[in-house]
Amino acid sequence: MAAGSSGVTEESKDDDSRSLPLGSTSRNLPRAKTLPSEVKVAQHSEASVSKLGLERSKTERRKQSFRHTDPAMQLLDDKISAKKKLKMLKRIATVRDDGSVLVEVPSNVEHIPRDMEVEDVQCEVVDEAFFVHCDNQYIPPLQIVILIVGTRGDVQPFIAVGKRLQDYGHRVRLATHANFKDFVLTAGLEFYPLGGDPKVLAGYMVKNKGFLPSTPSEIPTQRKQIKEIIFSLLGACKDADVDSGIPFKADAIIANPPAYGHTHVAEALKVPIHIFFTMPWTATSEFPHPLSRVKQPAGYRLSYQIVDSMIWLGIRDMINDFRKRKLKLRPVTYLSGSQGSASDIPYGYRWSPHLVPKPKVPEPKEFVYLLDNVPHDWLFLQCKAVVHHGGAGTTAAGLKAACPTTVVPFFGDQPFWGEQVHARGVGPSPIPVDEFTLPKLVDAIKFMLNPEVKERAVELAKAMNSEDGVTGAVKAFLKHLPPRLLHAESMPAEPKLFNSWFGALRKCLGCA
Repeated sequence: MAAGSSGVTEESKDDDSRSLPLGSTSRNLPRAKTLPSEVKVAQHSEASVSKLGLERSKTERRKQSFRHTDPAMQLLDDKISAKKKLKMLKRIATVRDDGSVLVEVPSNVEHIPRDMEVEDVQCEVVDEAFFVHCDNQYIPPLQIVILIVGTRGDVQPFIAVGKRLQDYGHRVRLATHANFKDFVLTAGLEFYPLGGDPKVLAGYMVKNKGFLPSTPSEIPTQRKQIKEIIFSLLGACKDADVDSGIPFKADAIIANPPAYGHTHVAEALKVPIHIFFTMPWTATSEFPHPLSRVKQPAGYRLSYQIVDSMIWLGIRDMINDFRKRKLKLRPVTYLSGSQGSASDIPYGYRWSPHLVPKPKVPEPKEFVYLLDNVPHDWLFLQCKAVVHHGGAGTTAAGLKAACPTTVVPFFGDQPFWGEQVHARGVGPSPIPVDEFTLPKLVDAIKFMLNPEVKERAVELAKAMNSEDGVTGAVKAFLKHLPPRLLHAESMPAEPKLFNSWFGALRKCLGCA
């Protein structure tokens, strides 16, 4: 977490709310992350809400058992259509007159234990050793573009970052609204104007206190501004300087989340991107989303997903139009985690950790060892039993290692292999991922540790290890070749004989 001077304030209003058709309003909702806005979240007093992470891959791995009851988990599910997600949001969210959103969380939602949470806010705490390492490490001069959407308070911290990068020998372009041109140039940085009318944008920020438009009539104007910003991002990264004509091509991108299409441009240009912001934008259970009102800590993580989902459902058409027309990329259906920020994209937050300390992540368990990549044919030999998704290769590797197996299928052929394992008596019935619970896992482990199950696994492993699947595959391939390829005159009789003949020919031709 880098230190900075930005702050976030919130105001509360207790006016009456009215229900607007979410499908017709939020579907046209542009993302406005730096507006002086709010999303008001109210829960039933008895509600127990699961805490939610935005890093999709980790969420998929560690919290699948809560997917069928947690509305936020369902909003992350690509298998659920956008139409159903809109209906879901309509049931739990009401658009208010001031543009804020009132969210009512179902009372039957389970609470995720702390030790099952994913990592919290992805803010970085950098110590002195890191700076020493960076200072001593030579990095060739880079052309860096900083994409910033927002007010002067959003732009100013990045001017300081840009000047420091220039001190390190890099070329820095700051792309933001046209009304900040003199501000940027006076600081000694290059400037590139993003799309949109600064006066219209400023007027919208002042008028709307919520991130939704106050009235439906404002939606076309707001969408027009946002679209112009999105479609100007590619030029900001690769077009020549507007005034001098000096060529520019970004080697790396720095951006704040309201740039909307920043991650998509980085994907198209195949350059690294680092996202910084002056307020929390990745989920944590320590505090709610700054644009929300949440009284119960159990709803903190949910507030991030609700805000993120509504924004995405409002700008997805513009993002996909941008990807297809300008970036020549395939469209996307749904992107969790700030509209497509992959889990490996770093986030940094520009406030002092003395003011807002970095949220704690769960302590690693001593009996759990995490590793990236390891060969199954070695790993499973070290195990008494295995629990996995049930892919064909993983299932075969576990059984060849004589490991009783529990399959937790996600999709495809995995349920089939789980049933075959159970039918051979070397594992319990498969546990579908949506039904996976701790008690079921305990029962499965007890089943696998039964000596009779181990005996059956050893017998099956001996039979499987006596097979030669490679030879069988090669013979099957050769057997079914078309006859025209099997004529003796078109095939070398023996590789060694062919090599000897070819060697003699080379000597005769003086090539040896």
